[in-house]
Amino acid sequence: MGSAGVDSAGFLGVVEGGSMVVVVVEASEVVGTGVSRGAGAGFLGAVSAGSLGAVGAGSLGVVGAGSLGAVGAGFLGVVGAGSLGAMAAGSLGVVGAGFLVVVGVGSLVVVGAGSLGAVGAGFLGVVGVSFLVVVGSGSLVVVGAGSLG
Repeated sequence: MGSAGVDSAGFLGVVEGGSMVVVVVEASEVVGTGVSRGAGAGFLGAVSAGSLGAVGAGSLGVVGAGSLGAVGAGFLGVVGAGSLGAMAAGSLGVVGAGFLVVVGVGSLVVVGAGSLGAVGAGFLGVVGVSFLVVVGSGSLVVVGAGSLG
């Protein structure tokens, strides 16, 4: 399974099987073959199965395997193999105000005001304000304020 670490200044999540790394708020971590570094108030991530990058308030996300990152004012959404908005064999990521979602292959995560859980093939994600959720095969990782579970 993927590993996950948390920085005192922010959150970090990792997903294996389309490996993704996301860092929020000046966090800095090194996980497996993926390296992530904080960039001011923005985000920066790198993954083994491609690359994901987001910097500044208006962020941009891109991952390998034909994936797509959705971006809003300070928001970042990233999906695994497939494309954003695809619910079939790909993945779907929906970002709400102040939320960040990272999704793996064949999974579905939807984030709204507060928190919401979604399902996929052994995938589950719940996200709240300033929270990061990264889902791996049959695993659940929820990052909250200064804590990682």
